[in-house]
Parts: sequence; structure tokens; C-alpha cells
Amino acid sequence: MKRLLAPLLLLAAAPGLSGCVAAAAPTEEKGDKMAAKEVGFIGLGIMGRPMARNLMNAGYSLTVYDVVGSSVEEIVTDGASAASSSREVAQKTPVIIPMVPDSADSEAAILGPGGVLEGASSGSVVIDMSTIAPAVAVSVGEALGEK
Repeated sequence: MKRLLAPLLLLAAAPGLSGCVAAAAPTEEKGDKMAAKEVGFIGLGIMGRPMARNLMNAGYSLTVYDVVGSSVEEIVTDGASAASSSREVAQKTPVIIPMVPDSADSEAAILGPGGVLEGASSGSVVIDMSTIAPAVAVSVGEALGEK
């Protein structure tokens, strides 16, 4: 059984987890998670919105979600697809990037009801770019690793 790759931040903190991913330019190599050029982005605030736009400008197709509907509408106007939950983002994309304000929001977006963990499949890549406590990064990564 494949495990979900843990958030990038967590890889240095949790020795049992393996894998690493970076959001580089899209490639077309078979089997490459980024080959599909489809990325899910959760959190479209002050930091997330410009990062989502940069990914779209680099040629990625984005599916986005934010608890603030107007933030989603703004990015959808720019060409992204809207999702109704973090779970839906994970169901629709092989690479999921949560970028939310704090530890509680990260846990809710990834582990909570309607979260990434419910929608992700084996082999999904989660890159948590949220501002969170190291202990939360470890616990979230462990939960993802068990998927």
C-alpha cells in the first residue's frame, strides 16, 4: 500500500516519513505527480492568493477552496476551478497545497470533517505550507502517512 507523502515541512522533523516534492515547472514525464499539471490549493488569503496565481501563471491547472467564498470567486475569475471543500480539492487533484493561517486551521483543513484526508487517495502529495507548530506538522504528517 502506498502512503501519502507527508507535508514538505514535516520531512525533516519525522524520520519515518519518506519522499520529497517541490513545485517546479510542469513536466510531461509519465508517472510524475506534476505531469498532470493539476494542483489543489486550499487557503486563498494574503499569502495563498498570490501563490495560487503564480502556479496558474506557470501553467498549472488549479482547483481551489477557501472558507471565504469571495476569495474563491476571485481566483475562479482568473481561471481556477472551485471546490466546495478541502475534501473535494483532494479528490480532484494529485497534489494538494494547504496554505492556511495557523495550526488549528491546518488540522481542520487536512484532518477535519470534509478535509484533505477524506478525499486524498494513495499516492497523493500534500505540501502543507501553512504557518503551524512543528508538533502539528508531525501529527498531520503521521495521519497522512497512515492513509
